Amino acid sequence: MRSILATIALEPRRWVRPRIPAMTLHYLLPHIAAAGITQVEAWQWHVSRLDLEDAALVRKTADELGITFPYIGVYPSFHLPDGPDAVAARAERFGLIERARILGCSRFKIMLGMRKASEITEEEMARHNERFAEWYGACTAVGIRLVTELHGGTLFDPWEKGAEWMAAHPEFDMGICYQPYDFSDPKKALELAAVFSGKIEHIHLQSPVANGAYSLLADSPLNYAALLPAIMARNPKATMTIEFVKDCVQTGAFQLASVVQNAREDALFVEKVLS
Repeated sequence: MRSILATIALEPRRWVRPRIPAMTLHYLLPHIAAAGITQVEAWQWHVSRLDLEDAALVRKTADELGITFPYIGVYPSFHLPDGPDAVAARAERFGLIERARILGCSRFKIMLGMRKASEITEEEMARHNERFAEWYGACTAVGIRLVTELHGGTLFDPWEKGAEWMAAHPEFDMGICYQPYDFSDPKKALELAAVFSGKIEHIHLQSPVANGAYSLLADSPLNYAALLPAIMARNPKATMTIEFVKDCVQTGAFQLASVVQNAREDALFVEKVLS
């Protein structure tokens, strides 16, 4: 199946700080393979907390299961003031390059800025650009391409500011990871896709509904059956990740089996839509 599965969907501690996963990639990979899914977008902290030996073992297990890692979802902070936190953030993002090479990952899905554009000061932006340039160079030197996500609370909030930043920095050759800002309005979703037509290299799929829950893609108010073919017609090489799925937000003991099964349902739906 062409859909990639994001391991953040399978992680009950995804929004809990500190970012300590409840389940490891060693544990998750067999469940993913059993669902017939063979491509994974690994959550940053499923990767960054591996030492290099463990990363090699994960790669061995993935190879045996026929699973690849086309993406790692990365949330880098480039604007932090000089000091221990900035040093630790730099070490983590450079460590991800090492681990990506071991896992055979050639793309990072990133969220730029990690704050709304209007909240980033000129001083922070200068630090951001300088540090990003260093990391971008290190990624491209080893063949890792970056795609930046359209997402609230980032440099692309609003998207016009992110587009302006990209236009001002043509030295950074990056693709767009598309997702709507409004998951209830198919018209707005199509209009946003048209703005970045030809630049969309990756798509994040999810269907948030009321009370922080998610539905199956087939039941989404976005009407993915119409939206996906329209996007792919203008961006035919775009890849796509199922980022969040029905039942991925739970109370009580986390039931992994139901989440993986719903991810499979979504992947089969994507196959049907794009067949």
